[in-house]
Amino acid sequence: MGSCQNKTSTKVAPLTTNANNRTFLCSVFISYCWEDNVLCHQLATSLINDGFQVSIDRNRIQSRFDNMVIREIDDNDIVLLCISEAYTNDYYCQKEARYASDQHKTIIVVWVTSNYVAQGWINFIISYKPLFKVAGSRADFQKGYNALIKRLVSIVELFC
Repeated sequence: MGSCQNKTSTKVAPLTTNANNRTFLCSVFISYCWEDNVLCHQLATSLINDGFQVSIDRNRIQSRFDNMVIREIDDNDIVLLCISEAYTNDYYCQKEARYASDQHKTIIVVWVTSNYVAQGWINFIISYKPLFKVAGSRADFQKGYNALIKRLVSIVELFC
């Protein structure tokens, strides 16, 4: 079983301005499994550089799903589920995803491993949700990331 991150109020950066001098008032919570940390941290850094406030745990704090995680999910506008086989096999990741879904948070699904096939409980949460693939080569990451940014900007313009 993997070690999903307990997102403990570690805002990686304050609200920032991107290259187009746009600051987004929406905040993004990244739910991921530590086994996928390299790509998920790259995703977080890219989002920060593009003006999003991001909540992610970069320190591999391992503990139970608690009030801090609940508060982080509640305090953010959008939840990115960075899913992989490790994510779907992790108890704490499942709790995070289920909680975000139960709270009717805006959920966006990001595929972080190649050739992943969603099975089991995760299908109930990701059905009919936007899906973006960032796994693979740098070109694959950039293509998926660009599509994700377009979706995030459309959400920001509509709701945040």
